[in-house]
Amino acid sequence: MHTYARTYIHTCNQQVAIDAWTVRRGEISGIRPSLSAAAFPGVPSGNPPSVIVSYTINGTYNRPGYHFGYANWDSPVWRSTGLYALPGQAITVTLSTLSAVGRGLQVQIGAHTDDLTGKATWYRVPQIVNRFDLNTTITSAANPLGGLVFILVPVGATLGSVQITIGGAIRAPYFRLNVTQLNDWNSTIRNYPAPWAELDSGKFVLMLPSRVIRNITNPVPLLEHWNLVMNHMASLANITSARAREERFLVDADISAGWMHSGYPIMAADMYVCMYIHVWMHVQAKGAWGPYHELGHNHQWSEMQFSGTTESFVNLFTVYVLERTGVPPTAWANWDNVSPTGRAALRAKYFADGANWARDWNVWVALDSYLSLKEEFGWIFYRRLYIAYQQMPLPLPADNVQTWIQTSSKLAGVNLVPFYQKWNFTVTQDTINAVASLPTWTSNPFNEQGYN
Repeated sequence: MHTYARTYIHTCNQQVAIDAWTVRRGEISGIRPSLSAAAFPGVPSGNPPSVIVSYTINGTYNRPGYHFGYANWDSPVWRSTGLYALPGQAITVTLSTLSAVGRGLQVQIGAHTDDLTGKATWYRVPQIVNRFDLNTTITSAANPLGGLVFILVPVGATLGSVQITIGGAIRAPYFRLNVTQLNDWNSTIRNYPAPWAELDSGKFVLMLPSRVIRNITNPVPLLEHWNLVMNHMASLANITSARAREERFLVDADISAGWMHSGYPIMAADMYVCMYIHVWMHVQAKGAWGPYHELGHNHQWSEMQFSGTTESFVNLFTVYVLERTGVPPTAWANWDNVSPTGRAALRAKYFADGANWARDWNVWVALDSYLSLKEEFGWIFYRRLYIAYQQMPLPLPADNVQTWIQTSSKLAGVNLVPFYQKWNFTVTQDTINAVASLPTWTSNPFNEQGYN
């Protein structure tokens, strides 16, 4: 897909700029289908008929008071419709619940919200999602590239059940666990014509090209697995398993940063991800380190993070889920870095290089530190840390590092200062004094011959 998109974009730069401008402007008068749509996000084959569908959507969204710094909690929540707007073809959204008119609801066409404008090379039109405010009873919306259709509910909305009718779109494959019937899925739904599909566990939504899900005859075990993943992450982060919103995972031709990144939705730039994230036997046997990692980011408490932790603490969630779902460690994607042998080698190099905490205490070395504490105090130690941080008055009275050292020591019930000092953390005298009365950690792994 990347090669085809790159060639197409290269030969149509002027049209691409027009498409991006049209999307940004949100003006549908005189809108036409984009030639770029065939490259991405795709067009259905044949001439599928449009439909008129009525829904009851949840118009209430109470944003939790989570300090999850990477999860875009201040953005509206997306409500799936199972519909797809064709490129350049207007759809109509009718609000039958008059009290919801002009109350912040929007219709969104497209799912790929990453803005690629600043990138040197485009694998798709850099902006392909637009939104329209539902400020009247009937709203027309269109997108030159087309896309999945969502109703967006803003943070703080308390509209309750809202009656909506959408006309002019086509059907997209959409399976919701415990709602969609398997016989309906197999006989019709998975063959709906839209080029993008959604598999919805109730807590996690996979948004994937339709071609990769059409051969799935039973999505139930896969979605139940993803619900287990979400429940385990909720447990470690001390949040309710009855989530305020479903997390979303979306594959794109290209993304704004990296191979994957966290957020709402979580984005992946490599279509290879499709080859394992939606295959139940694969995730059951080997897990999905990359997607688990990005979901972990969405659960990182801001005040618990400091230099070196963003890409290390997150993998506590990855390891926790892999353990809890029974994936053999040797099957983990990064087992070489988290095995006892791998950790020992990384630790030895860290100390051989001078134990430069500000420069080198990160990713796998930092994860070794975290796992050492887990091995002594159990996973409950980290859940209790979340509980403690969730109860702290904000802003914190000290920098995050000192708060972490003091809080973790108190919850462990032992003085962890020597452990952190061995890693060459900056430890203030106030912190040393704050935990001085705690017992010595006699089983500190640095007391063991060969640990350092």
